[in-house]
Amino acid sequence: MTTKDDLLFVREFAHRQRQRERILEQIREAVDVHSPQFDRILTQGGEHHDKMAEHMVRVDEAEKRFIDESIEDRERYVRICHDIGQLPAKEMEVVRLRYLEWHTWSWIRRRLHYSEREIFYIHSTALKILESLQ
Repeated sequence: MTTKDDLLFVREFAHRQRQRERILEQIREAVDVHSPQFDRILTQGGEHHDKMAEHMVRVDEAEKRFIDESIEDRERYVRICHDIGQLPAKEMEVVRLRYLEWHTWSWIRRRLHYSEREIFYIHSTALKILESLQ
């Protein structure tokens, strides 16, 4: 079953993915330390070594959770796009233009040569079909 919330999720998916990639890169840069001071801490051991090791473990765990969430979102995105592909042509086109390509209702109406009422009816029909899919 695909809901309107799922379609809104699809609409924001690309933006979230780009944002995640930037954050992941920042995490990797933050833990990729190549300095003599860092090397000395690692080779000398002691309290600083333990704190640094604990910090690195927490960063690794956070990165794994971050990647797992990204994979879950990608799987959800693929499922929703598959459901959109099950729609009749007219409904699929309206949903694609609105949620995958980010067009306004006015632009879609003009592009497809429908009245505003017809566009909203087609959209409503598409939502009902998507919600009924198993």
